[in-house]
Amino acid sequence: LAPLILNVSSSLLTVALAFILLSLARHGVFDLPLFASMMRVPGVAGSEVLLIALAFSLGAVVNMLLLLWYFEREAPYFVRSLAKTSMQSLIAALVGGVGAYLALGTLDDMVSLHTGIGIFVQGAVAGALGLVLWGLMLIVLESEDAHEAWAGMHARITQARLGKARGSIEGV
Repeated sequence: LAPLILNVSSSLLTVALAFILLSLARHGVFDLPLFASMMRVPGVAGSEVLLIALAFSLGAVVNMLLLLWYFEREAPYFVRSLAKTSMQSLIAALVGGVGAYLALGTLDDMVSLHTGIGIFVQGAVAGALGLVLWGLMLIVLESEDAHEAWAGMHARITQARLGKARGSIEGV
């Protein structure tokens, strides 16, 4: 029941933060043009929606911290047990993200961004490269979670193939 209460509380906080941030921007306390510029969308109409995304992000961080606090209280050393996996995931995500970002910049000169197919190709190639780099980095870092996920997928695929092979042999 406690995790549910923490999640609902964080959701209410997110909604309240959205209203507060929008109100602060409307009254000139929060510099929306500066924030929009920092988000690389200066002068775009409707940039208030960025404040909703900011409120959501802040609410998610608060929710994470509350849940970590709760689980650590219920199961001591819970947070420490996540440290290695979290660090591996963070490093792999950064490598994948940087790779995808560099691919976007490289493909920018090769693909026309004035057509839907050009944008799709650029995003698909950059996204695929980012995922490949992310996976390779998890392998390099010897991620136990990635190894277990791969072993589980491999076992299911192998079982499915064996089932088909048995069926075709038994049918003869």
